[in-house]
Amino acid sequence: MKVPQKYYDEIFHFKGQWDVPSSCGLKIVNKDKIVVIVTELYQDNPGASITDTGKNLAQQVCNEKGFDINEIVYIECNPDTNSKLSFYNEEFFLVTFTGSKPTYRQLNAKELKKLFSTSTAICSSTGDSILKSHESRCNAIKFYVNRYHFFAPNDEMPDTSFIPAMQRRKMSRLTRLVIGIAEEIIPKDREFPLVYASRFGDWGQTLEQVLRYSKEKEISPTGFGFSVHNAVPAQLSILKKNHSAYTAISSSAHTFDAGLVESVTMLSEQEDVVYICAGEETPETYRVVLTEEFQRFAIGLWISRERADETAIPVYIDFSEKNDVQGNDFSRSQDFFHFLSSMTSPYIGHQYILRK
Repeated sequence: MKVPQKYYDEIFHFKGQWDVPSSCGLKIVNKDKIVVIVTELYQDNPGASITDTGKNLAQQVCNEKGFDINEIVYIECNPDTNSKLSFYNEEFFLVTFTGSKPTYRQLNAKELKKLFSTSTAICSSTGDSILKSHESRCNAIKFYVNRYHFFAPNDEMPDTSFIPAMQRRKMSRLTRLVIGIAEEIIPKDREFPLVYASRFGDWGQTLEQVLRYSKEKEISPTGFGFSVHNAVPAQLSILKKNHSAYTAISSSAHTFDAGLVESVTMLSEQEDVVYICAGEETPETYRVVLTEEFQRFAIGLWISRERADETAIPVYIDFSEKNDVQGNDFSRSQDFFHFLSSMTSPYIGHQYILRK
């Protein structure tokens, strides 16, 4: 996504984590104190984000411009880039470097007006255009990840002792895994829309029914019910007495991204959505015909339009931006988990790039 030049007066090149070459937009405003505004450049930033670099970036700006870091007002900006698919305005955050971690406070429209209406930029002043753009939409669809949980192939199965024993005995391993992940993230004591994504579903159950039919020419109605693609989210909904709608998705190697897109777009009508993507390891029968090995995994996200609490993580998705990153639903789920885990602040959002 291209950032309009009205947000900055110059491109500032800095060293990110591990000295990775990085870039941001820079505007310096002369008020009672020097106001330093750094802007994320998204596609034009080859390295670390302004938030990830934090105080180190502020110090590099001060060293370059001859400022004292203790005498400046430091602001981080997530800019508006004029997408048609946007729900939220751009954001400015006042950053304070006290203690071991920086603190962030979002500036409101009144504070922005005060900052830009009477300011004199040390370079060219574009405060009015920034203030006007604050009233417009930002490029990407924004949502909040309130809770998330990831199950890796070598992890121990989650505790499902809360499931009544009679129900638990009938459940497949994948079903128990999904319910265990859901228990870690779902909003308590209320119903929730659900999106379930899995490339092959419970293919061990499906294979069992196919082999039985090939031998006996009949299929168990119960076995068939447990082998269909929506059986896993159905059992979760029954267990949780959840009457909200659920969606079951499969989209080959794009399954994780397809499920995420479905979940995010549902936020246009729903306040929040629970998204779970999961898969089972390759059944032995299929190993002779498949060139790719699949692993057992699961990721669960509780996302919403508004921040549920102070720990919620803002994320942006721009549907016009896609990449050629290869991988399957497990690797993409793992990437997204690392993407969330790398956030250094629950207040500054980062962009997630979809697959082509």
